[in-house]
Amino acid sequence: MEEMRLACGGHGYSSASAFPEIYANQNPAATYEGENTVMMLQTARYLLKCVRNVRAGKGVGGVMSYLAETPQPRSSAANDKDFLCSKMLTEAYKHVARRLVYEAADRVTDSLKKGRAQVIASNENHLHLLRAGQAHCHLYVVDNFFSAVAELAAPDSVKEVLQALASLYAVHGIIQNRGEFLYDGYLTGDQLAMADRQLIALLGTIRPNAVTLVDSFDIHDDILGSILGRYDGNVYENLYKWAKSSPLNDKEVVDAYDLHIKPFLRENIAKSKL
Repeated sequence: MEEMRLACGGHGYSSASAFPEIYANQNPAATYEGENTVMMLQTARYLLKCVRNVRAGKGVGGVMSYLAETPQPRSSAANDKDFLCSKMLTEAYKHVARRLVYEAADRVTDSLKKGRAQVIASNENHLHLLRAGQAHCHLYVVDNFFSAVAELAAPDSVKEVLQALASLYAVHGIIQNRGEFLYDGYLTGDQLAMADRQLIALLGTIRPNAVTLVDSFDIHDDILGSILGRYDGNVYENLYKWAKSSPLNDKEVVDAYDLHIKPFLRENIAKSKL
């Protein structure tokens, strides 16, 4: 949200943008149903349970099945366009999530072997559990994004745009978390450079459809309440109308000018030696 506000320049700071109201409504949303850290730790605890099942030979299914798969040690990306391949991108996220989940599980196990209680062992490895939960959730979104687009009953022209959007989301995540993908050599510096170039290319692909994609959420002007985000796009005409509707602009010259500023200017002009 802050990035969007900054992208609007000075107008983003104005009440006309509706950002002040959106901030007030959205910021508490992270805690309505529980603080995100708590939810990530709950996710991580379930992931550790799945790891124990895999190691015990019980196996796991569904969204956790990647934990039982044989990890691919290196990415197969050979050129920029490979970072448009949904399978290759999903495999990259699986690799990182698997590594972080197993690392968190091993660290908790080590703490337990040292005689720590389960609660203490979890607290000692709090950050590792958080990273594992976040990586798993990121994988889940990427995987389901691509799957949903592939299964969508829509014209090819629509699916192409959504596929590009899914690729943009996945590649952007790799660039933002490049350290995790470089950590054990899954991606190389050259491959990250490929991803970087593909990210720029995808931005150009998405740009002509960006407004339409946002409009697809069908948020009415009356609900959004933003002059900058108006459906008709008539921003500056309506900014002018909004400014004119302010009580401060009821008169061409406010009363304070004649009462205070004008006498002050006259007095100082009379005293001026120029």
